[in-house]
Amino acid sequence: MKKKLCALLAFSMLLVGCKSNGRQIDASYDVDVYKDYMTMDNRVDSLNYLVTDKEKNLSLLGNLIDGLVETDRYGNLKPALAQDVGSASEKNKVWDFSIRGDVAWVDSNGKPTGYNVTADDFLTGIEYVLDKDHASKYQKQVASLIKNGEKYLKGKATFDEVGIEVVNEYTIRFTLEKSCPYFNTYLLNGGFYPVSRNLLEEVGDKFATSPKTMWYNGAYYLTSYSEEAIGFKKNENYWEVGQVSFEEGTMVLVENHDEALDMFKSGDLSYSYIDEMYAEQNASDIDSHMYMSAISPESYVYLFNFNSSNANSKKAVAQEAFRQTIFYGLDTGSAYVTKEQSEENEQEASDNVSVDISVQSTIIPAGFATTDKGLDYIALGSLSSFSTKNNYDEAKMTAYQAEAIKALEKAKVALPIEIRVPVCVDNPSAMEEFRRITSHFDPNFVVFKSVGYTMKTPNEVEDGTDVKTYEYIIQSNDYEMVCAPISAENGDPSSYLGKLQAKGTVNVTYSHFNDKVYEGLCIAANKFTEVDDRLMAYAECEAYLLNKAYVIPFSLGNLSYKVSSINDYTMPSGTYGLARFKLKGIKALESALTVAERQEFQAAYQEAKNTGV
Repeated sequence: MKKKLCALLAFSMLLVGCKSNGRQIDASYDVDVYKDYMTMDNRVDSLNYLVTDKEKNLSLLGNLIDGLVETDRYGNLKPALAQDVGSASEKNKVWDFSIRGDVAWVDSNGKPTGYNVTADDFLTGIEYVLDKDHASKYQKQVASLIKNGEKYLKGKATFDEVGIEVVNEYTIRFTLEKSCPYFNTYLLNGGFYPVSRNLLEEVGDKFATSPKTMWYNGAYYLTSYSEEAIGFKKNENYWEVGQVSFEEGTMVLVENHDEALDMFKSGDLSYSYIDEMYAEQNASDIDSHMYMSAISPESYVYLFNFNSSNANSKKAVAQEAFRQTIFYGLDTGSAYVTKEQSEENEQEASDNVSVDISVQSTIIPAGFATTDKGLDYIALGSLSSFSTKNNYDEAKMTAYQAEAIKALEKAKVALPIEIRVPVCVDNPSAMEEFRRITSHFDPNFVVFKSVGYTMKTPNEVEDGTDVKTYEYIIQSNDYEMVCAPISAENGDPSSYLGKLQAKGTVNVTYSHFNDKVYEGLCIAANKFTEVDDRLMAYAECEAYLLNKAYVIPFSLGNLSYKVSSINDYTMPSGTYGLARFKLKGIKALESALTVAERQEFQAAYQEAKNTGV
């Protein structure tokens, strides 16, 4: 899903350094009950996991329904309802999955329905998704992958000709349009989840409109559902019931995060995000508990606009040495300090940033993909030289600036060069953060200018205010650089890097560059069918983008302050799909987590990851 960008996105989030190791929140928390919440503008509005891709919906549905595979807390793919992660043949065009034979469908009372999950349930799910009347968000994805899927949508093939087959009661076979060595990662998405034909015949169009019109094979089943409150209970018939952490869960509607925080302080919620304004004004009240966490899984990057409306700036952006100057001069690491900290001790404040939420120096995040030998994608080939946390390098900035001045003079570019960046005027601290990350540049060489936009609706904007919409700025090309999200839909690097090709969605929307060398590298990489060879080839694609400074990586996830009674490092990891929201295996605390405790959990997690425990 596309999101509007506010205040250079994560730049609006400020890290408050720990001032206290003691507990400032005295509430106790029930480790047997998970207490979640919805806000007025972000509530659960659909139970149909075969149709919806809204994050808040998936956070609930991922606990009610299991698919063939899931991810562990390190992001590794593992079997769920399948007995393994799939068997591929015919050069990765045919995939077989053997299904566990004892997984029961249960009803909204947690009682077995008399039916187990079978191969036909996955076939039925695909048939449901490809039905145009259901308007599934996964329809195009499924149709493009499975043989004759697109022909079926166009009425040029029957469903019997679509590439999904029940081999036997507990074996499902997918035949693809073309080789896809990473097809099993798509199975994390709702379009490949099962539904019982018996249930659909029973409830018809009312499927997934209430707890009673659903069956469940996940860790929990739904007991109640309304706009104000949702309830779910542990599925005692779950195939991995020993790993189910909570006996039950609730999800309640609150007006905003301030209300949620008050409830957390009283022990009535398991966690709460915190509005930025509150964090800035009241940090000292809860600073021993408050940390930063990603609320969305996108990678955020800076992109240059090669189609700028400013002719002089446009010529500058076309110069590689100029882009490299900006690449190494943009101090993205300084975004995560408060104004007070930046004045007192910026280095100390920067050191307080946890490694899991700090800036990243690659487009594709660490842990996204690994070789068969367990080597992280970002450590491969030429890309390994960009595996630090912050690309800022004063020496390189100075050297490239000297080179750029010569190239710009030859191209008849006037100095200083104006670089306009969209910044949300609704955010009170955006300009300070914007100033800080751009503070190292020579003003005689480049001048950064914020282009204000508002997230408010037209009737909320004060009369006489000349503030443009974000869409207007982008469509008018009234910018030279913009912070934009790139998300993944599968476990292959092409999910990110393909969007930066000439016809890729992110490039077409924001950047408009066309590099034939990069296009050729991507085409060549996509031909590899062996995972290790493919990852190495795509690592070189990404390294090329970074060396040419077409893209400046920033961070993983839209970030927010958070307080919690949950050890985040026991949760499943992932950037897409339903499985990353599973609650099984989670460790809950009886008291509010402190920053010091979280750092201990983080260290233990990293050690376990490194040692393979």
